[in-house]
Amino acid sequence: MAYSPVTRTVLDTDRRFVFSFNHISDGTNGGVTTIDASSLSANKEGQACTYLDIEKIHCNISTTAANDSALVAFDASTDDTAILLNGDTDYDFSSFGGITNPLSTGATGDIKITIPVQTANDSTFIMLECIKRYSALS
Repeated sequence: MAYSPVTRTVLDTDRRFVFSFNHISDGTNGGVTTIDASSLSANKEGQACTYLDIEKIHCNISTTAANDSALVAFDASTDDTAILLNGDTDYDFSSFGGITNPLSTGATGDIKITIPVQTANDSTFIMLECIKRYSALS
């Protein structure tokens, strides 16, 4: 069976973007899901979103193998790890501005969620609350 997570945009406003991701493994598949920042709605001035910073994360990841964590990364020539997720927890990074995209060489502004090949019926739920940014990717 092909990698086929269920994704949904929960909220897409001028300032905020909330995204949910659900995946149940059949034991044969893993994959990468990309949140394309430039495809999000423009702000009131008509500017396209150029990148996202992560403010909050809610996750429930139930895996047989403890090392089957989900990787959340900022897309670049060499991806920048934002966080590895496993277990059932909530993270709130808003008190210090969130996990900011370092805009490394080759940054696209996108966020990638990578799920390894997991045991059959392992499940992954991730909700990302992001701040939309409109400045150049220099």
